[in-house]
Amino acid sequence: SLRRQRQMCIRDRVKTDYGSCMDKLMNLLAHQKTMVLTNMGYEERMLDKDFICLPFDYDLMARNKYDDGLLMASKSSLKGLFNQQIWSIDTTFNVFKDKDIKLITVCYRDLTNKKIRIGCVATLPGGESTMNYISFCMFLKQTILELVQKPDLIYLEYIITDESMAQMQGLEEVFPHVKICNCLWHKTLTIERNLDNVGVTLCRWAGYCLDELSAMNKLLSVMIH
Repeated sequence: SLRRQRQMCIRDRVKTDYGSCMDKLMNLLAHQKTMVLTNMGYEERMLDKDFICLPFDYDLMARNKYDDGLLMASKSSLKGLFNQQIWSIDTTFNVFKDKDIKLITVCYRDLTNKKIRIGCVATLPGGESTMNYISFCMFLKQTILELVQKPDLIYLEYIITDESMAQMQGLEEVFPHVKICNCLWHKTLTIERNLDNVGVTLCRWAGYCLDELSAMNKLLSVMIH
């Protein structure tokens, strides 16, 4: 039955080794094709000529489960990234069946219609280490510059990211002249998680402070938050 075929297909997918899948996918990409999992199994599909799917290597010293990564984008979206002053980079967990693989997404806001556009996505087959982010960022930068035939990302000024120190250090290494900013949403979550502890600490400090003005300012800061 169709249901049993789908169950067998899913079971085969779980058993399939990541490396063998990558090898098959690389052979297909060389002919501008990809493979899609359907109810009847894997099917080959032709790719749009604007689509880019490029393999790259992560640092062997990062001790990843796998060494191969994939950068997926379109030529137009990468050109869009080149023309932006602000990027947003985030890593998402629990996207793939294999929990060791994460998804990196690079976004920007289209100034013509204020919509958020995805510049590219990439697989991260390991932890959020500085070396992994350096490998990804260097490959992304190289790919964009080769596409637009420019020597550097002349418009990029800010990159917004979460509070991952490894990510921030990797970005600073590859983009030394770009200001790395924490995402306001992530900052808000951090404040909410730690506000009680911060409030108690400040109130205790104000209680023992001999400077009346400093104590009042500390108490006001707690009330404002």
